Amino acid sequence: MMFDVAQKDDCFGYIQVDERSGQIASVGTLCKISSRDLLEDGRQLIALDGVERFRVRKILTTLPYMLAEVEIIQDDTPAETDDTATLEKSVYNLLKFYIRLMKTYRQSKNVVVSQGVKRNRPTLINRNDKQRQSKFSLSLGNMIQMGGKESQLLLQTTSLTQRLQSLKLVMSNVAEYAAQGLIEEKLITAEMRDEIREKAYNDDYDEDILPFEEVREDMDTDKDEWDISNIE
Repeated sequence: MMFDVAQKDDCFGYIQVDERSGQIASVGTLCKISSRDLLEDGRQLIALDGVERFRVRKILTTLPYMLAEVEIIQDDTPAETDDTATLEKSVYNLLKFYIRLMKTYRQSKNVVVSQGVKRNRPTLINRNDKQRQSKFSLSLGNMIQMGGKESQLLLQTTSLTQRLQSLKLVMSNVAEYAAQGLIEEKLITAEMRDEIREKAYNDDYDEDILPFEEVREDMDTDKDEWDISNIE
């Protein structure tokens, strides 16, 4: 499949499969290969960018790999208000808070957001761009890897507001969980936690959580996934 993809546009569909039943999900992601490294054993290490979501209309063939007829899914058009921009900004602030907390761990000092989140993050210039907001929410959802069922529900919803609300709840829980763990391990104090949170919420600076334009070999940010499925 990778050979065929490379001969065309470097795009292919990614879709979850139920491990028990073998049933495929109805909604998946159109992915584009952004970089590839050939390993010594002949395999490829690839980094992906999510391009669009699609709904499967009909399976055309399953061998040598699955081909399907699909339709592209767009988010519902929200009312023109600043509420979505405010909600998205709060999600991004929570992300900054979490990453800065993680940087206090020696083994996580180089953690940064994915390239997709970097490209689609909110700024003063683009804060009301609905298409960008949609891409940001989907990029963040892919980055944090909430678990099969939760990730699929996030992918399938066509309400940008609902998706951002879900991400806000997840990021809030994850950040507070991480902060409490750091305090219990005596790596930070409650005062340090509050200072990190305040700066994340009240300062637009974010260069410290962004990856380099060119992804370094020791910082595979687009391949970096945070498994938070066990965090309540």
